[in-house]
Amino acid sequence: QRRVREMIRLFEEPGTRDELGIGPVRDAFSDLLFPGTSTIQTRARYFLFVPWHFQDAQRRGARGDQLLQRVDRGERQLIERFRKAGVVEGLIGRQAGAKVKTLPSTIYWNGLDRWGVLTASMSQRAVAQLASGSADGDDEVSSGPPNPWHPTLPAAPTGFPDEDSGGFDLTFEEASWLRERILQAADGRLLAHLVNGPQIIDADAPWLEPSVSSASTEIKAILEHARRFSLALHGAALLYNLLVSEAYEAKGLTQINEPVERYRSSLAEWATAMGEEPVHGWDWLAFWSTVADGNPRVPQLAKWFVQSWVAGTAEVGPARVADSAELRQIVEQRVTKLRKGKSVLANPKLLGLWGGSSGASPLEYRWGTVRTLVLDVQEGLARAGT
Repeated sequence: QRRVREMIRLFEEPGTRDELGIGPVRDAFSDLLFPGTSTIQTRARYFLFVPWHFQDAQRRGARGDQLLQRVDRGERQLIERFRKAGVVEGLIGRQAGAKVKTLPSTIYWNGLDRWGVLTASMSQRAVAQLASGSADGDDEVSSGPPNPWHPTLPAAPTGFPDEDSGGFDLTFEEASWLRERILQAADGRLLAHLVNGPQIIDADAPWLEPSVSSASTEIKAILEHARRFSLALHGAALLYNLLVSEAYEAKGLTQINEPVERYRSSLAEWATAMGEEPVHGWDWLAFWSTVADGNPRVPQLAKWFVQSWVAGTAEVGPARVADSAELRQIVEQRVTKLRKGKSVLANPKLLGLWGGSSGASPLEYRWGTVRTLVLDVQEGLARAGT
């Protein structure tokens, strides 16, 4: 039941669009806390499935483009095999099947690089050309390692990929190996701390996970910046949705039931949370220095918007944000500059198609994904001797 809840949250998380252009800051914290992850990853064993597909294609004599084609075919066949076996929790292509557009190899490639499963930063094509033994003038290949995969990569199960090979359950050996990769690649990050600690609970945000209490001072400092940012900017997202709701009801649209009342209520709840944990008076130098460690290229306009919002909230008070003309203007101008004619506020057609939420969820920094990946590894480690 817990696993099902995890996957439902992962695939049905509402309102995650970056309407306010704060994605660069969000992603900076995500990378600092959980390097190598992404929101569209699903299960930890894909970090093994992908290199196993490449190794299998090479063993069968495929090289270059033929190797890539065989990997593509193998991934799609595995999807259908898992579907027929009922192994669907976290299955990429669960709905589309073999016709899925984005395959696991694409989704996980950056993570394979970041976690050191790949021995060097290489594209899929470069790995395929490396297998053929010919660089063909490609500097990426000629300077690459003789073996693109970590030398201690666990062997694929007997029958892979022609059998379901245990589905997504990591064996003890596989889980131990992935833990070592994470501990090495994410040393000093929250991801490594979690995977090497007690089994995580069903917390709704990373800062609510009990094992965080034993994390290093540096990890706690990053997480506190992330938490404060999430809390403060959630108000901006809710105010934007209130503006959309008002425009929606003013047009006489009724498919969404009383959105204005709903977002005013949400803003009132947010104001209460802000009152309990005030976030004004930030050390902006420390904050932006931390963000730069994760992403040194945050646009200046994004920084201006964040600081203007926090300062405006502190000035008018959280309880008065919903009716603040100044904060309404800051949010509306920000969205208009970013989206122009594609803004729901500026496009009547898009307003009519509005689903009731545009980036209204609080930032959780890939926590839904990370929680599942960490739990996969921890459950694999618990299989020792079984």
